[in-house]
Amino acid sequence: MKNIRYMFLLSLLFGFTTYAQGTYYKLNDNQTLNQIEYGNLEKAMRASGITPKIVKTQERNDSIIKTIGLFDSKTEANYDKFREGIGTSFKIEKFKDKSGNYYSHDYLKNKPTVVHFWFTTCTPCVAEIPNLNIMKARFNDSVNFIAITFEKEKLVTDFLKTRPINFEHIVNSQKQLDQLDIKYYPMTLLLDKDGKIVEVYSQIKLFDEEINSKLKSLL
Repeated sequence: MKNIRYMFLLSLLFGFTTYAQGTYYKLNDNQTLNQIEYGNLEKAMRASGITPKIVKTQERNDSIIKTIGLFDSKTEANYDKFREGIGTSFKIEKFKDKSGNYYSHDYLKNKPTVVHFWFTTCTPCVAEIPNLNIMKARFNDSVNFIAITFEKEKLVTDFLKTRPINFEHIVNSQKQLDQLDIKYYPMTLLLDKDGKIVEVYSQIKLFDEEINSKLKSLL
């Protein structure tokens, strides 16, 4: 009888522990805060022009860990303008290939596409190169990958000799980028199989898991 009572108490304790699963927030510096601590910090960050966003959620037996990315509110507001274009077609036909010919309007159709806007002296752009290459290796030819820059071909070619980005490049596109009003870098678009924009990212390093999941769903 004593053993049965003991097991019953353990089951109650286990059940309560599971039900009382705590939520914690991990910042970029790996500092972990509880809900009250994070709530106070979030108010202070927003008041100072920093927008915190949940970029990853991990569920464990006894806790939920939410990783927080920190974004400049004014900069994110500019990316939000492009998010208004979600659901519209990306105009690849405005751009020229290496031979100087305009792409056909259906060039990106039948596969999901990652379109990455960057330039060689953009520090955040360069920092994302390993993530882009890993993503390309993971999806290979099942997803289109295109990098677009306003810089001249020779400058880009020389840069890629030491820091390769392992997919198609569109260079010398200042006119087209001005038409699209793209002034903030890096910027990454996800397109569906019809070439329509489904998401706009300012920092892919923070959203690696989300991007992989969305690309899989678009295949």
